[in-house]
Amino acid sequence: MSKEILKFRLQTLTKLIDYHDLSLEKEKHLLEAIEKLQNYIKYADLLDQKDQDVKLLIPRGTRGRGLNFITNFVNTSKELIIIDPYFFAGKEKRLNHYINEIKRAINFQNLESLIIIYDDSKDNSDYKTAIIEMAQHNDCHLKLQSTSLIHDRIWIKDKQEAILVGSSFGGVGKRRLSFIVDLPNEDLNALLEYLSDNNLL
Repeated sequence: MSKEILKFRLQTLTKLIDYHDLSLEKEKHLLEAIEKLQNYIKYADLLDQKDQDVKLLIPRGTRGRGLNFITNFVNTSKELIIIDPYFFAGKEKRLNHYINEIKRAINFQNLESLIIIYDDSKDNSDYKTAIIEMAQHNDCHLKLQSTSLIHDRIWIKDKQEAILVGSSFGGVGKRRLSFIVDLPNEDLNALLEYLSDNNLL
């Protein structure tokens, strides 16, 4: 939803309250609606500022923006490591849609190696099977590693660059505000060492 639409809705709601002389003390749901709209507009303004300290802020309802950023980040990867405990979690009815989004985000034609580190206590076998078939179809070497030791979601490109993704892939830009930020090189090196020490690579 665009910032202009959000602002229009805020103006309309404010006029409605003024016209009917409604008391916000009594109409708590109206106060909550105004606060949500103001927050959405504030987040949209942050995106427009292109602050160098904010790689990408993804408010609710901006999934396309988040997926585009991930796509641009991994597009030229030869080797990709995805750390996401919930990567294979999802409902059966969303399987085809999820796979299409994976195809959009990951350039399998260019990718030679893919390591997915996930938590098998949270996986859906159909999702896993679909990814395995996709990798095989594109002659991409796939390695699946399960662990419950890592909480955060991290995408690592050619072991040279990494982004910290605030939400699991399936939840990017959906229900909650999240960030995508660069992982500093020293943290990336420490992470790679940790993965190696724990036999996750």
